[in-house]
Amino acid sequence: AARDKKSECFTSFLPAVSKKSIKAIKEKVKACHALETTTVNLVEIANELNPKIRGWFNSYGKFYPSELKLRLRYINHRLMLWARRKATKEPLLFEHWKQGVIP
Repeated sequence: AARDKKSECFTSFLPAVSKKSIKAIKEKVKACHALETTTVNLVEIANELNPKIRGWFNSYGKFYPSELKLRLRYINHRLMLWARRKATKEPLLFEHWKQGVIP
């Protein structure tokens, strides 16, 4: 048991996402074939990733959502990298890309 600011005892247990699970999440995102090519669109990427993300929220989101959200930033990072590659393939895809604001 731990002690709080008032020196009262309390249980200091917080459920967490294990290191093994974190690694598995990253591996499943890396295995997403849609993120490896710029010939697909965002809908195809979403169709591949959404069932996995939904499952992670169902498994880990109830007990420690803040930890899960930290891990989901990795997906955002991978999407950003995909968008950068897409920008070089299709430099005029979005209006702000045409104006020179490229991710």
